Amino acid sequence: MARQAADHLIEYWETRILSHADAEEEGFYQEMVEKKPELQEAVVKLTRDHDLLRIIVKELKAMIREEGLTPEVLQQFHALLVVNAIHSREEERLLFEQPS
Repeated sequence: MARQAADHLIEYWETRILSHADAEEEGFYQEMVEKKPELQEAVVKLTRDHDLLRIIVKELKAMIREEGLTPEVLQQFHALLVVNAIHSREEERLLFEQPS
């Protein structure tokens, strides 16, 4: 049952979080840079966060396939949460807060 839960979590990350990231990169981020070119560096940083999430998901899938559920797999799920939380906070700060 734990393996099924892990598979569902990975599916969630792929179909919801990473697909949302793809959409941001293909549309929203480009629009923001067109309106405010000075946001280019921020968009590069935020896109890197997305890349990190993609890397972690890919490695998680391989770990589960090769080793099954291990403490390291749970650590990687936690890493996804941490990176995503930081990303969301930084996205808000970098794209929407007015500089002081």
